[in-house]
Amino acid sequence: MEAEHLLFNGALESPLFRMRVPDGDGHAVNEVAPEFANRLRKNLRALSKWLRSENIECYRLYDADLPEYAFAIDVYRDQVHVQEYA
Repeated sequence: MEAEHLLFNGALESPLFRMRVPDGDGHAVNEVAPEFANRLRKNLRALSKWLRSENIECYRLYDADLPEYAFAIDVYRDQVHVQEYA
């Protein structure tokens, strides 16, 4: 882990963890969660033409479309932010 910061949202403690994600081990994503991997591909395919034409580098790729994967994925140029919904 690169860094850990304790932030507060009012009285609520909100830890922030910064870490590097290592390169994959060759394990295919679609073997783990094919439905989710397909959703990400579909969303990216639907957005890609618009993102290029408008020169957009920050966008939401996924927003809890599938109930069993309750989180959002935001892309900021070459960074990815994943936020779990409670």
